[in-house]
Amino acid sequence: MTGIQQAIAVAGSQGILAAWVGVSRQAVSRWNCHGEVPSNRADQVADLTGIPAWMLCPRFRRKPGAVQKRREKAHSSEE
Repeated sequence: MTGIQQAIAVAGSQGILAAWVGVSRQAVSRWNCHGEVPSNRADQVADLTGIPAWMLCPRFRRKPGAVQKRREKAHSSEE
């Protein structure tokens, strides 16, 4: 099961996940067909579903700590 399939299962349906993220059901359907969430939505879907971003987006698959490092970098630049 892919990360996006797991996220859909957590939400209960593509439509519910779409509503949580603020995109159309068709967008979530496209993600499911491609087997991945776009990198600009991976953190948001991860936060909402508990599925790690590296499982949702191939860009993060190579670096499991990349999401946390990016968040830390963003947080430190805000200070």
